[in-house]
Amino acid sequence: MNSEKTIGPVRAWALAAGGMVGGGVVDGKQVALSNAVQKMLGIPGLIGMTVAAAFATSAAINSTLFSTAKLAARITLDKELPKFWGHKNSNNIPDRGVIALGLTAGMLAITGSLSSLVEAASLVFVATFGVVNYLCARTMANGDLVAWIGTVLCAAIGVVLVYLLAHSQPIPLMILASLILISIFGRPILLKKRTSQ
Repeated sequence: MNSEKTIGPVRAWALAAGGMVGGGVVDGKQVALSNAVQKMLGIPGLIGMTVAAAFATSAAINSTLFSTAKLAARITLDKELPKFWGHKNSNNIPDRGVIALGLTAGMLAITGSLSSLVEAASLVFVATFGVVNYLCARTMANGDLVAWIGTVLCAAIGVVLVYLLAHSQPIPLMILASLILISIFGRPILLKKRTSQ
C-alpha cells in the first residue's frame, strides 16, 4: 500500500495559495489575485485574470451608471429633479444622466486614487442607509430599536470615513461635499425656477 497521501484539487489550490501568500506574492493588495494566478498558471492565467477583471469592472460601472441615471429619470417624473435628468435618447436611455454621472465619476477618479473613490462611494452608501434607518426609526412602530442601532452605526462609520478621506484624499472629499451641497441647496432653487416659468 502506498504510504503517500493524495490530496484533492481544492486542498491543493488552498495550499498553493497559502504558500504563495507566505512567499510574498501579496505585496500589492490591488494585484494580489493576479499575482497568485500568474504564479499558479503562468502568463495565460495572468491574461485570463486581467480580462475577467476588466469585464467585471466594466459590468459594475455600467450597471451603476445606468441604474443611477434611470433612477434620476424616474425622480423627474415626480418633479423632484429638473427635466434635464429625464431626457432619453432614441433607445430609451437617459443619456444626459449617464454622461453627467460618468463625467463626475471620472473627475473623482482622476483627482484621487481608486481606493479613495471606493471610500467616497462607501460614504454615500453609508449616508443613504443612515437616512433610511432614521426614517424607519421615526415612522415604524415595530423594529424601531434595530433602526436606531442602524442609524447610530451608520453615523459612526460615516465619521470614520470622513476622517480617513480628510487625511488621505481631501480633494475627492471636497468634490463629494460640493455635490451634496448642490443637491441639497441647488435643487430647490432649480425646481423653483422651473415652476415659476
